[in-house]
Amino acid sequence: MSENTLEIRTPNRQLRHQRELRGWSQKRVALEIHQRFPGVAVTEDDVKRWESGKRRPGPYYREKLCAIFDMDAAALGLIKDEPADATPTETSVIKMTHAQAAAFAQLLSLGDKIMSQFDPSKRGAFKQLIALATATMAVPQSMIEIIDPEPWERLARATTQPSTVNGATINHFSNLLTTCQDLSNGTELEVAEGLLSKFLPRLRTLAPYQPEIARLAAQGLQLKSILVAHHLKIDDKVTLCQQAVEHARQANDPDVLISALLELAVALQYDKQPAKALQAYQEAQFYSNQASPVLQARAYVETGAALARCGRQQEALFYLGLAYDTLPDHPEDDPTFAISDFCGPYALSLYDGFIHLDMGKPGRAWSGFEKFKTHPSTFPVPERIRLEIVNHQGRAAIMDKDLDRYIICLEDGLSGAITLKSKKRYNEALSIYRQDVPTGWYKEPRLKDLAEEYHLNVN
Repeated sequence: MSENTLEIRTPNRQLRHQRELRGWSQKRVALEIHQRFPGVAVTEDDVKRWESGKRRPGPYYREKLCAIFDMDAAALGLIKDEPADATPTETSVIKMTHAQAAAFAQLLSLGDKIMSQFDPSKRGAFKQLIALATATMAVPQSMIEIIDPEPWERLARATTQPSTVNGATINHFSNLLTTCQDLSNGTELEVAEGLLSKFLPRLRTLAPYQPEIARLAAQGLQLKSILVAHHLKIDDKVTLCQQAVEHARQANDPDVLISALLELAVALQYDKQPAKALQAYQEAQFYSNQASPVLQARAYVETGAALARCGRQQEALFYLGLAYDTLPDHPEDDPTFAISDFCGPYALSLYDGFIHLDMGKPGRAWSGFEKFKTHPSTFPVPERIRLEIVNHQGRAAIMDKDLDRYIICLEDGLSGAITLKSKKRYNEALSIYRQDVPTGWYKEPRLKDLAEEYHLNVN
């Protein structure tokens, strides 16, 4: 592993998955190694650390694990399977090393200077600075391109000269917004938030004068609302979503307006205002016949979840069925996919699980949470969505009185939230642990060990 790569407590889900496929406990893995290689000192705790990411097995133990599972090290998640001659492919999720993220943050500060102190005579010096950064920092070229000075200069001048915002500038910041979305779907929430803050205020200032700018401002505010929610700033999320709806109306674009209304409804749910949330969902439904299939599916399933919370089960199931019927096989090909924050089959599975949890059916909820695994879409699951699914699968396991499944979900949820640096996901897992777990389970040794490891306290 490169010393510059950030790998903090990343769970080895491949190793755990292969163990679970065989029906083995962590203790059984240790016993299998003992039987195959007498005298090798491996304990259940060692296996637990390997799976949780607290420790990576060295070559000596990797050889033993490969032997008992009859699989290679890459398939078990013990090493990265990256052939030297492999051709890089485009992906919808941007992943950066710790050094790249830090270097990119430095480059973003250069964008600040353009926005606040534009001086045409300094263009050459600025380009030299970028060239130097490219040579000295481990930053992908695509990251360098997004701070091309010209569109930033045009945006900086636009307050006094609106005509300077041409089509190329709008396309540039539209692509930049997509980059922020991709970063947020990976593990770089802080980088996405930092980048967004460099240009969103200017977009908001110009939004009333140009519908295309209003569209970008509405989309940017929705994304910012998602990012601030991971810091548990729910009041801020509500305000940002209200502002997004305002700019979406200026944009005169049904897809943008529906997306903004749906995100506002989510914010109101977080803020424990279910009646107002349902109103926002109903307004989104009013415009849904003008929307793309992806946004229609999101409107249907989130309305269904809101109805389930109100005890209207049959209506909830009706809307859930509509959502499944409407979602395309490859939602990532829909032009509105990037702006909807729906994440296609993953979000649909999430709300399927929510609806059945509210109906008191944990078995069906667990199955609902898993449905995305059989969907033909190849879009990678965003980590923030995957962790939300895992946390609420923990709720289903508790309702189903399945301690083993709950422990797996809790450990995955906590370690994943720490890696993602998401207070929202961590508190979600913690709240379920404190509020939903039966009192008797707190005495179980495996759960006690996990509670001690993560310093979980029950008041």
